Order: sequence, then structure tokens, then C-alpha cells
Amino acid sequence: NSTTASFTVTVRTSAEMIANLIQLVLATNAKNGTVTSLINKLEDALKANTVTIACNKLGDFIGLIKIDPSGEPITAGQASQLIAAANLIRASLGCL
Repeated sequence: NSTTASFTVTVRTSAEMIANLIQLVLATNAKNGTVTSLINKLEDALKANTVTIACNKLGDFIGLIKIDPSGEPITAGQASQLIAAANLIRASLGCL
């Protein structure tokens, strides 16, 4: 007996992953100032004209999340999810 199966693999660009991460930030329902600061870093990464600058802006994004470990205004679970997504993007870019 044999069967055949197929599946589709979708490879997202770093720009698509950053756009998805922006949506994830918006979904946190964090304070408006926090959301704005985080999104600004992600938009800076999108506009970066070198990989190094994009990597640095994503690092800045992660740093903003880690500033307040008390869970305010972003919960620990949300912070972990956002940091993991940012690190995935950094890895796809080849950030060191």
C-alpha cells in the first residue's frame, strides 16, 4: 500500500514577519504609549537600509520589552511571545 500527500510551505519575508509582529503588538492591549514605542522600533526596522540597522532596531524592540519585568504594561506571556517573534526575525536576517 502507498499513499501520496502534499502540503504547502509558505516562506515569509522579514518584512511580512515584522508586519505580523506589529499586529501582535497591537493585540496586547498595552498602554498606548507602550504600543507606539514598540511599533516605532518595528517600523524603523522595516525602513532600515541595511541589515545591521534592522538588526539593531529589532534589538531595541526587545530591549523595550525587557525594561519592565514586572508584567506592566505587557504581561510576561506577551513579552515572551513578542521577544520570540523578534528573535525569529533577527535569525532570518542573520543578526549576530
